[in-house]
Amino acid sequence: MIMIKKLTLLLLLFPCLGYSIENKHEDYDNWEFIVYDKNINFYYVNTSLIKEKKGLLTYAELTDYPIDFEDKGEMSHISLVVADCENKNISLYKRFFFKQRGGKGEIIRSLKPQPEWMDVSTPNTVGNFIISFVCEFNSMTKKFDKIKKQLNRTREDV
Repeated sequence: MIMIKKLTLLLLLFPCLGYSIENKHEDYDNWEFIVYDKNINFYYVNTSLIKEKKGLLTYAELTDYPIDFEDKGEMSHISLVVADCENKNISLYKRFFFKQRGGKGEIIRSLKPQPEWMDVSTPNTVGNFIISFVCEFNSMTKKFDKIKKQLNRTREDV
């Protein structure tokens, strides 16, 4: 019974935050939902932009805010991130802040922080969920590509 009340409250709350009305599934075609945090920020990764170079991965991460972030007119940001899967570290390369959710609308500002590695190895944290997804997705993609090549070779031999 308590769970039903919590679910009902949550369903009533989300329309107020704009998620059920403003954001449609097609707005996020290139983005894979990963996790949300206690502030109801939603985190996504663009799987088509995950690239590997010199043992590191680069990817784009989208964060949607439930309300205007720090009263600056920002409803989302896209971060370009470098990931070290082996050590569970990330480094933010660049971040763009947008007027609308989904990384849409006018870019309000951008940020290029000093390069530094951040440890995201702590389980059940947003950073850990994201790096785990990105690293596993890349690993599975490489395995899939290897299988495709083997199948193509087998077809050529037949």
